[in-house]
Amino acid sequence: VSVEIQTKQEFDIPKSNLLVTEHKIEIKRCSCGHCNKNMHAPDMRNHTYYGDNIKSLIIYLKNEQMLPYKRTRDLIYCIYGHTISEGTFWNMERDFAEILSPIDEKIKEEIIKSEEAGFDESSVRSEKENFWVHVAVTKSYTHFSFHAKRGLEGMESAGILPNFTGVAMHDFFKAYLHFLCEHAFCNAHILRELISVYENTKQVWAEMMLEVLMTALDFSKEDTKKDKEKSINEISKMYDLAISKGLEENPDKNIGTNKRVKHTKEFNLLHRMMEYKENIMLFLKNELVPFDNNLAERALRMLKVKMKISGCFRNQEAGTFFCKIRSFIDTCKKHKLNVLEAI
Repeated sequence: VSVEIQTKQEFDIPKSNLLVTEHKIEIKRCSCGHCNKNMHAPDMRNHTYYGDNIKSLIIYLKNEQMLPYKRTRDLIYCIYGHTISEGTFWNMERDFAEILSPIDEKIKEEIIKSEEAGFDESSVRSEKENFWVHVAVTKSYTHFSFHAKRGLEGMESAGILPNFTGVAMHDFFKAYLHFLCEHAFCNAHILRELISVYENTKQVWAEMMLEVLMTALDFSKEDTKKDKEKSINEISKMYDLAISKGLEENPDKNIGTNKRVKHTKEFNLLHRMMEYKENIMLFLKNELVPFDNNLAERALRMLKVKMKISGCFRNQEAGTFFCKIRSFIDTCKKHKLNVLEAI
């Protein structure tokens, strides 16, 4: 007599094989001598070619999972029993990057139209030299560009900041200030510098300023901001008080002497915070402006993963391909799209 029926489920994947489809295209010669071919036949550049599914998988493995050429080739061989040359991988990435060119331009247009965007840059190695990847991000779009220069030339080449009119969030790198948009500074960088100043010098102003920024951050997170203008004014007074204390603790040693003395790091930080107070505290007045530039820094994190695995780009073209493809992938993820299907 059956007492009960137990149900158990086994999850597994079928063994994968490479599907090879042979296309036979009939060509007929007309009495006039002209050769006619079926116009609906697949466009084959060579006698053998790879379909969209396997090309998409390779693009995904190389640019989202960050596998280098050899490991991608080994994985394809282990799963499908088929060897693909590294040169073919290169051609796939080149062709896909070319397809993405209009999408890349569209992403740039959307970032240019946005009211706030984060900007950052990071160095990479290619051809035994330093190159730079510039990133521009919003909550919905990400754009990477590859250039030999870190500063103004690289930023202009990316084509976003020269036309951007919103609020640009970035660090204290002065090249950004050449552009006429409104600027906001990343407070995560400032917090790290203030902590370093306090730990190394025990200067009181650094501790006071840390408290000011954390108070401002807590206030910006409140859902209902009662007496907003009054609270902002109080935080502003606390900021000025910390600056005054900093000026007492860091007098300018070049005043009253002909001999130039190099300023300390804490002196330079203090005067930067005094000069750019409005830019640093802009997140209090404009709710679209974040406290830090974390969005741009997170976008660059995958580039660092790529560098740790592969070490460098083989040449400038490889860096350009990667930037176009990563712009597309990161934007797809922000729109909740399946990356492999999108490719």
